[in-house]
Amino acid sequence: MAEPRLKCIAPGCENTIQPATAKRTGGYCGPCHGRMAKAEREEFVRQHRRDIDLYKGITDPVEIIVISHEYRPNDPLINYLPTPQRLESLYVALTLPQAERLMAAAIRCLRTGEVQKAESITRPLAAFTAYPLDSLLNVWLDVGEYPPAFAFRSAGAATRDRILNSLRQQSVNGDQVLEAAAWIGGAAVLNAFLYLESGRPPWVRRLYIPPSGYARVAGWEIDGGARRELSLDRCFALLPTALATKSGGVRVFQESHGNCIWCDGPLVNLLQFDKNDEPYTLLGLSGSCLEVTTCPLCTCFGPIYAKLDADGHGHWADANIRPPYLPKDTWCRSPWSQTSIEVHARGRFHAADAFLPTGMSQIGGLPAWEQDVDYPNCCECGKTMLFIAQIDEGYFPLREGMYYAFLCAACRVTATVYQQT
Repeated sequence: MAEPRLKCIAPGCENTIQPATAKRTGGYCGPCHGRMAKAEREEFVRQHRRDIDLYKGITDPVEIIVISHEYRPNDPLINYLPTPQRLESLYVALTLPQAERLMAAAIRCLRTGEVQKAESITRPLAAFTAYPLDSLLNVWLDVGEYPPAFAFRSAGAATRDRILNSLRQQSVNGDQVLEAAAWIGGAAVLNAFLYLESGRPPWVRRLYIPPSGYARVAGWEIDGGARRELSLDRCFALLPTALATKSGGVRVFQESHGNCIWCDGPLVNLLQFDKNDEPYTLLGLSGSCLEVTTCPLCTCFGPIYAKLDADGHGHWADANIRPPYLPKDTWCRSPWSQTSIEVHARGRFHAADAFLPTGMSQIGGLPAWEQDVDYPNCCECGKTMLFIAQIDEGYFPLREGMYYAFLCAACRVTATVYQQT
């Protein structure tokens, strides 16, 4: 005959347990015993955790950066203090000799097999500085590896020719080489892409997109045999500063007029600024303002277009096509809508990769795609639209994903798309 179950001794708990369980846990049920054990561990960690400052007494920015990229296994009893300055700021302030020392450190990592550490150094070097990286890039190629493709931005002729020569081989990692070539750019790369469109060598025919399509990875495309830019050459970071409504300047996620005809949720201006704001001068528009109007929920499932009137106010475009699937959810208002925005200029590559240690929200520059490259075509003329901004929801707790804004200035049409990992 089975032994009678016993009541958990935790106050307020109605669970019953086997006698054997009670003997093992001291009379507590599994959930209560687990909560107690977790609380004990957390208290032990709280009492015994210690701070470790790996940068104490170090003033050399290169040394600080190298230390910051060291792999450290997770230890709940150790709290590693952050760098004395933000890593982004340290990279931006590097002099050329300091950048060369940092490249030398990455090269040592590559030659000793520490590829991940070399990549963690290379990525911000490419994004946050404008220095030539050819000496580092060629060591990457020497060891048979490729850095993040945007590290090839503005590479020199020798590096370019090495990449283009590899395209002529019978067997090559086409994706990596074509992305690298796209970031190098220039007439030689454009001509190489046009040549590869013929389907030679054989590996080209195994690509999922035409060779020229890789140009979009680097923010341009081939149009009528010439290069056409898909991004702006200047960039302005957007940084939330305080939870308070701001009456002027750049605004994000402010409610627009009317509701979405698909979900009936309120339309918003993903981005909104007037002609007196410096970013406006990049767009080549007439009017008093720019509003990128969208439905923040439905654009997560397909592009949303808006038509700009003569003043620059956005209105739902008749050409919008309802996505095959839309959820029945309601949209929670973005924290951006109640946040003051600080705007400051920065380099156009500053947020060109989603893994960079920086704020991703910006006007202009190169987009950081969370997934695949996704420039929409204008709903009126059919041309690829110009990327003008990205807004990162992941800046705020419990939010995620990136909204992207695009413009066709000729047709006065805006578009938005959304991606998340």
